[in-house]
Amino acid sequence: MIAEILKRSFLRATGATVLAILGVFLFQYFAGNPMASDNLEIFLPIIFISTFLASLPNDKIGS
Repeated sequence: MIAEILKRSFLRATGATVLAILGVFLFQYFAGNPMASDNLEIFLPIIFISTFLASLPNDKIGS
């Protein structure tokens, strides 16, 4: 049961990380400045926070 919760949390965090990174790349692409290293420092905390929030287990036991 705990392994299943950890697995779902890991998958949720992985999905959130991929979506956040994809969002950063798309934003920079459409902003006309692809992969500028000075802009990445703005988005790294967003990626880390979204990954952390998505990895928190919010599963209800017994459902």
